[in-house]
Amino acid sequence: MLWYKNWLETKPWIEFVSVILLVSLFLIIIVFDGARSPGLKSDPEAGVFLVPMLALLGFLFLAGSGIRSQPSIFNLYLSSKESAAFTLSLPISRRRVLLLRAAAGFLEATLISIIFAILWFWIAGALESLTTYNLAKHFLKLLACGVEFYFLSTLLATFLNDFCHKAAMCLIPFLLFIYGAQGYIPKSLNIFDMMLSPITGKLPWLQIVVSLALGGIFLVASIKVVESQEF
Repeated sequence: MLWYKNWLETKPWIEFVSVILLVSLFLIIIVFDGARSPGLKSDPEAGVFLVPMLALLGFLFLAGSGIRSQPSIFNLYLSSKESAAFTLSLPISRRRVLLLRAAAGFLEATLISIIFAILWFWIAGALESLTTYNLAKHFLKLLACGVEFYFLSTLLATFLNDFCHKAAMCLIPFLLFIYGAQGYIPKSLNIFDMMLSPITGKLPWLQIVVSLALGGIFLVASIKVVESQEF
């Protein structure tokens, strides 16, 4: 039942993120085809810097605490106490509720990100650099960044209402990009520096490990917050 509940909660956001990504992909194709000749197929790596950023959208918006839910993206300002009361009445621990919700959203976000990236590379055309090995490295970096963003989003969802949670997940990546570009964030902590590394380059293992470690810390913190909350 919880898996079905999680699906109902995330379904509107899956549709929202999918539409945003498809529209963005369409606009990217128009821009690059209009700006160069013969078009994207001459340089499919041209969009490799923008596409991973867009692919992270699923990790930003599909996270949630599992305790409080607001299935409609048009009612973010409404209270979700009623859903919390229903969920907490079930014979299941808060930790398990959060972990199941986190697993469902993460799987959905991963699937959306991979499909989006594959669509991009398929439309852009293949070069010798776009080998299976290079694509695997690309997806590994994408998932490492996704883990950090997703569980940060999960943590914020445990104590922020739906509107503030989504607003924060729009603002935080923008601030990280600005401060990272200005050199205020160490390279090992700069998630965008890892994403902007060339697809043919070496894997930034230090940044990957840091992202995974931060994601784990955010997940543990989320569990602690949920278990200590009063509703």
